[in-house]
Amino acid sequence: MQPWNYILISSTEINEQLAWAADKERRALAIHYEGERETKFLSLKVEGLKEAPLTICVTCDPTRGGSHVLGRNSIPETDALSTACSIQNMWLAACAEGLALGWVSFYKKNDVRDILDIPPHVDPIALLSVGYTDEYPDKPILESANWEKRAELDRLIFENKWGGEYKE
Repeated sequence: MQPWNYILISSTEINEQLAWAADKERRALAIHYEGERETKFLSLKVEGLKEAPLTICVTCDPTRGGSHVLGRNSIPETDALSTACSIQNMWLAACAEGLALGWVSFYKKNDVRDILDIPPHVDPIALLSVGYTDEYPDKPILESANWEKRAELDRLIFENKWGGEYKE
Protein backbone atom coordinates (compact mmCIF):
# COMPACT_ATOMS: atom_id res chain seq x y z
CA MET A 1 0.00 0.00 0.00
CA GLN A 2 2.74 2.45 0.99
CA PRO A 3 0.34 5.13 2.25
CA TRP A 4 3.20 6.82 4.05
CA ASN A 5 5.57 9.66 3.29
CA TYR A 6 8.57 10.79 5.30
CA ILE A 7 9.44 14.45 5.75
CA LEU A 8 13.10 14.69 6.78
CA ILE A 9 13.63 17.82 8.87
CA SER A 10 17.08 19.15 9.58
CA SER A 11 16.15 22.85 9.78
CA THR A 12 16.73 24.29 13.26
CA GLU A 13 13.95 26.81 12.69
CA ILE A 14 11.38 24.15 11.76
CA ASN A 15 12.47 21.90 14.64
CA GLU A 16 12.02 24.85 17.02
CA GLN A 17 8.48 25.30 15.71
CA LEU A 18 7.73 21.59 16.15
CA ALA A 19 9.21 21.70 19.67
CA TRP A 20 6.93 24.65 20.45
CA ALA A 21 3.90 22.67 19.23
CA ALA A 22 4.91 19.63 21.31
CA ASP A 23 5.54 21.71 24.43
CA LYS A 24 2.25 23.58 23.99
CA GLU A 25 0.36 20.27 23.87
CA ARG A 26 2.36 18.81 26.76
CA ARG A 27 1.41 21.78 28.94
CA ALA A 28 -2.23 21.50 27.85
CA LEU A 29 -2.29 17.78 28.71
CA ALA A 30 -0.85 18.46 32.18
CA ILE A 31 -4.27 19.67 33.37
CA HIS A 32 -5.35 16.03 33.45
CA TYR A 33 -2.99 15.35 36.35
CA GLU A 34 -2.52 16.77 39.83
CA GLY A 35 0.29 17.06 42.34
CA GLU A 36 3.21 14.68 41.93
CA ARG A 37 1.69 13.07 38.82
CA GLU A 38 1.49 16.50 37.12
CA THR A 39 5.10 17.31 38.09
CA LYS A 40 6.26 13.94 36.78
CA PHE A 41 4.30 14.41 33.54
CA LEU A 42 5.78 17.86 32.95
CA SER A 43 9.29 16.46 33.53
CA LEU A 44 8.98 13.95 30.69
CA LYS A 45 11.61 14.83 28.12
CA VAL A 46 10.44 16.22 24.77
CA GLU A 47 13.61 18.13 23.94
CA GLY A 48 14.57 15.60 21.27
CA LEU A 49 12.97 17.82 18.65
CA LYS A 50 15.52 20.53 19.48
CA GLU A 51 18.51 18.32 20.23
CA ALA A 52 18.41 15.56 17.62
CA PRO A 53 20.13 16.23 14.29
CA LEU A 54 17.15 14.84 12.38
CA THR A 55 13.40 14.84 12.85
CA ILE A 56 11.21 12.68 10.66
CA CYS A 57 7.53 13.39 10.27
CA VAL A 58 5.80 10.22 9.10
CA THR A 59 2.50 10.84 7.35
CA CYS A 60 -0.32 8.66 6.10
CA ASP A 61 -2.36 9.45 2.99
CA PRO A 62 -5.64 7.52 3.20
CA THR A 63 -6.49 8.45 -0.40
CA ARG A 64 -3.38 6.96 -2.00
CA GLY A 65 -4.28 4.27 -4.49
CA GLY A 66 -7.90 5.32 -4.88
CA SER A 67 -11.02 4.08 -3.17
CA HIS A 68 -10.44 0.34 -3.64
CA VAL A 69 -7.11 -0.65 -2.12
CA LEU A 70 -6.53 -4.19 -0.89
CA GLY A 71 -7.10 -4.23 2.85
CA ARG A 72 -8.61 -0.76 3.13
CA ASN A 73 -12.00 -1.94 1.80
CA SER A 74 -12.48 -4.26 4.78
CA ILE A 75 -10.35 -2.61 7.44
CA PRO A 76 -10.10 1.18 7.00
CA GLU A 77 -7.30 1.43 9.58
CA THR A 78 -5.02 -0.61 7.32
CA ASP A 79 -3.42 2.63 6.09
CA ALA A 80 -2.45 3.71 9.61
CA LEU A 81 -1.36 0.18 10.50
CA SER A 82 0.84 -0.03 7.42
CA THR A 83 2.36 3.32 8.35
CA ALA A 84 2.99 2.10 11.91
CA CYS A 85 4.76 -0.98 10.49
CA SER A 86 7.06 1.28 8.47
CA ILE A 87 7.87 3.21 11.67
CA GLN A 88 8.65 -0.01 13.56
CA ASN A 89 10.93 -1.15 10.73
CA MET A 90 12.71 2.21 10.84
CA TRP A 91 13.03 1.94 14.62
CA LEU A 92 14.60 -1.52 14.40
CA ALA A 93 16.97 -0.38 11.64
CA ALA A 94 17.99 2.67 13.71
CA CYS A 95 18.80 0.45 16.71
CA ALA A 96 20.80 -1.91 14.50
CA GLU A 97 22.83 1.06 13.26
CA GLY A 98 23.45 2.41 16.77
CA LEU A 99 21.04 5.30 16.43
CA ALA A 100 18.48 6.45 18.97
CA LEU A 101 14.95 7.05 17.80
CA GLY A 102 12.29 8.71 19.93
CA TRP A 103 8.59 9.03 19.11
CA VAL A 104 7.20 12.42 20.14
CA SER A 105 3.52 11.93 20.90
CA PHE A 106 2.41 15.34 22.17
CA TYR A 107 1.19 17.62 19.42
CA LYS A 108 -1.95 18.76 17.65
CA LYS A 109 -1.99 17.36 14.14
CA ASN A 110 -3.14 20.68 12.68
CA ASP A 111 -0.14 22.46 14.24
CA VAL A 112 2.18 19.97 12.51
CA ARG A 113 0.23 20.29 9.25
CA ASP A 114 0.59 24.08 9.38
CA ILE A 115 4.31 24.01 10.23
CA LEU A 116 5.17 21.45 7.53
CA ASP A 117 2.60 22.47 4.86
CA ILE A 118 0.95 19.03 4.96
CA PRO A 119 -2.31 18.83 2.97
CA PRO A 120 -5.47 18.58 5.12
CA HIS A 121 -6.31 15.01 4.05
CA VAL A 122 -2.86 13.68 4.98
CA ASP A 123 -2.46 12.52 8.58
CA PRO A 124 0.79 13.32 10.45
CA ILE A 125 1.11 9.99 12.28
CA ALA A 126 4.45 10.51 14.03
CA LEU A 127 7.27 12.89 14.80
CA LEU A 128 10.48 10.91 15.28
CA SER A 129 13.71 12.34 16.69
CA VAL A 130 16.78 10.55 15.40
CA GLY A 131 20.31 10.91 16.70
CA TYR A 132 23.27 9.24 18.34
CA THR A 133 23.34 8.05 21.91
CA ASP A 134 26.08 6.81 24.22
CA GLU A 135 23.76 4.32 25.87
CA TYR A 136 20.43 2.65 25.36
CA PRO A 137 18.15 2.51 28.36
CA ASP A 138 17.50 -0.96 29.76
CA LYS A 139 13.80 -0.11 30.18
CA PRO A 140 11.33 2.03 28.29
CA ILE A 141 11.66 5.70 29.28
CA LEU A 142 8.13 5.87 30.72
CA GLU A 143 8.97 2.94 32.97
CA SER A 144 12.30 4.49 34.02
CA ALA A 145 10.47 7.71 34.88
CA ASN A 146 8.07 5.67 37.05
CA TRP A 147 5.20 6.81 34.88
CA GLU A 148 3.97 3.34 34.02
CA LYS A 149 5.20 -0.21 34.46
CA ARG A 150 5.51 -2.61 31.56
CA ALA A 151 2.64 -5.11 31.51
CA GLU A 152 3.42 -8.75 32.17
CA LEU A 153 3.18 -10.89 29.02
CA ASP A 154 0.67 -13.28 30.59
CA ARG A 155 -1.79 -10.35 30.67
CA LEU A 156 -1.19 -9.61 27.00
CA ILE A 157 -1.05 -13.02 25.32
CA PHE A 158 -4.07 -15.31 25.11
CA GLU A 159 -4.43 -18.71 23.51
CA ASN A 160 -7.23 -19.56 21.05
CA LYS A 161 -9.73 -17.00 22.44
CA TRP A 162 -9.76 -13.70 24.30
CA GLY A 163 -8.83 -14.45 27.90
CA GLY A 164 -7.66 -17.97 27.06
CA GLU A 165 -4.72 -18.90 29.26
CA TYR A 166 -1.49 -19.01 27.30
CA LYS A 167 0.77 -21.98 28.04
CA GLU A 168 4.36 -21.73 26.94
